Amino acid sequence: MGDEQAVRLLAAGANINEIDEEGRTPLLKPNEPYPPEFTEVTILYLSEARDDGGRLWLEKREGSTSGSRWDPTRRRVYSTGEWDALVRSWEADYPESKLHPYETDSYRVRQTNDTGIIQDCWDKIEASGRLTGAHWKGLLGQYADLFRVDRYGNVIANRSNPISQNNSITFFDVDHVFPWSRGGRSVRNNFVACQYAANRDAKRAKLLCTLTEEEMLRGISLGQFEALFEYCREKEGAKPSRSNVANNRRQVVDWLTTTPRKGQGISNFQASTATANLVKEDGDPDGALLWNFLENHFSTDVSTATVAERDGESTTRDEGTNATPCATPRAPARSTPRSTPKPRRAPQKDCPACKAKVACKAQKCPQKDCGHIFVTKKQRDAAAAAARDEEVASLRAENAAQKKEIAELRARLQATEISDDATRLVSPSK
Repeated sequence: MGDEQAVRLLAAGANINEIDEEGRTPLLKPNEPYPPEFTEVTILYLSEARDDGGRLWLEKREGSTSGSRWDPTRRRVYSTGEWDALVRSWEADYPESKLHPYETDSYRVRQTNDTGIIQDCWDKIEASGRLTGAHWKGLLGQYADLFRVDRYGNVIANRSNPISQNNSITFFDVDHVFPWSRGGRSVRNNFVACQYAANRDAKRAKLLCTLTEEEMLRGISLGQFEALFEYCREKEGAKPSRSNVANNRRQVVDWLTTTPRKGQGISNFQASTATANLVKEDGDPDGALLWNFLENHFSTDVSTATVAERDGESTTRDEGTNATPCATPRAPARSTPRSTPKPRRAPQKDCPACKAKVACKAQKCPQKDCGHIFVTKKQRDAAAAAARDEEVASLRAENAAQKKEIAELRARLQATEISDDATRLVSPSK
């Protein structure tokens, strides 16, 4: 690295001890959401695994020392040795740590659970152009306000909708693109929506460039989603009833968005369905088999160990420092059958006349010496509207009467003027 380059980096606020031989400054500055060698585009690129063990990823720009270090328009194949060396350099430049240089853990939690940031991550999917294509004009387009697809191919549900519950198949986390534990900042341009299992189990504190799309696809894919909803109609035969089809679709939405009971969570939907081979002969997802899989899975009490064996993963997962905390509590496990609930008491209100307790739905006070008649908000609004209409009609009638009176006065005045003119013409001049 030349002296001029060192002076330029120092003038930009870099520490001379943090500048490496290639002119990079690995440690993040306070105002940087991710390292300067990445941009908001290149930081999002996944690598592609090759059969020989190498990886396909972005090509390095020669002589570049800034955010244009990697060329997003060109890719190259890295051999196994080259890729391992590149990953080791990243691990050395951005080591994982439990302590963040600029933020506290509580601040990270507040940011990742902020409703505005959650909505912003959801809106980014639409802004990135992922709501275009033939499938958005068809079935999935009908559910665009509830379901979308994250950057990695997982169908996720809108967390602004109360039916989306934590640990459901389509729940998403607010993920730090550049991991928080490696110095990434808790700011909007470092946040992206990521299916919860892909974030907590696959990505964790790893750099996206070290992961593949297959590793990040942990939830239900777009093809499986469409096959399930198409089967909701096929299930009802040649002449399906609209109500039955709607009920089937509501059942699918419930499976995909509800927090599973203990032992029924699916941490890797792709691994579970691949083991069951839920595809047609042509390799496309089979909606009928997917329906039966979900129906059997959620209707049967399954032990935690059984689910873990089927998913091929440990049931105890450390969500890591880069995962969004549980925004919605898990459904509590029941060791005993649910007891018959006690009948609830109907809600009551006070009678303004006699102060007695009366059922909220009562229209008249039941006390013999009272008999107060309750007026609902709808009745009050109707009475107010009728009063307004009556007032408007009265004003209109008054206005019409005034116009009529003015017209009569004008006619009289005109007749008087005509009479005076006639008199002057007939009378001889003096």
